[in-house]
Amino acid sequence: MTFFNKNSSIYKNQFGFREKHSTIHALFDLTEEIRKALDKNEFALGIFLDFQKAFDTVDHQILLKKLQHYGIRGIANKWFESYLKNRSQFVTINGAISETILMLLGVPQGSILGPLLFLIYINDFHQATIYSNPRHFADDTNILITNSSLKKIKKSLNIDLKLISQWLRANKISLNASKTELLIFRHPA
Repeated sequence: MTFFNKNSSIYKNQFGFREKHSTIHALFDLTEEIRKALDKNEFALGIFLDFQKAFDTVDHQILLKKLQHYGIRGIANKWFESYLKNRSQFVTINGAISETILMLLGVPQGSILGPLLFLIYINDFHQATIYSNPRHFADDTNILITNSSLKKIKKSLNIDLKLISQWLRANKISLNASKTELLIFRHPA
């Protein structure tokens, strides 16, 4: 994390798993942008995205390429590859133990590195949008578009959603549509 902080590599609006960042900061940042829009008598349209099993679906090869992009190369990248490779898991309930299976996807949860690796995995998400300003708290993501015209918001939203859809496919992440919400904020008339 020190390496990524020193190089300012982590997206500024990622509030999860980072020192001096919290849900309070994420909420304040979002509500402040909504307040500014309402003060200008604009609409603010927020979409609150839910990535389906986000930590469990991280593709190791994509992650290793992203680590390389951010400067983790050579032996350090090989170390991460070794860390992710040949991991297995099983479940035990009331003394009954499941079959052990090889983990081909995902980052180890409950580890120190798992959250950092996930942050790196989704770190370029904001580059998939043009009109919205994404905010993350780990895998909880929201985008917000403001404008005085709902028609312009709709057009901008459709463009960003298409780009987000392409990013999700490229990164092999699924959206949980039943837990994704859209809200329109407006000044009370």
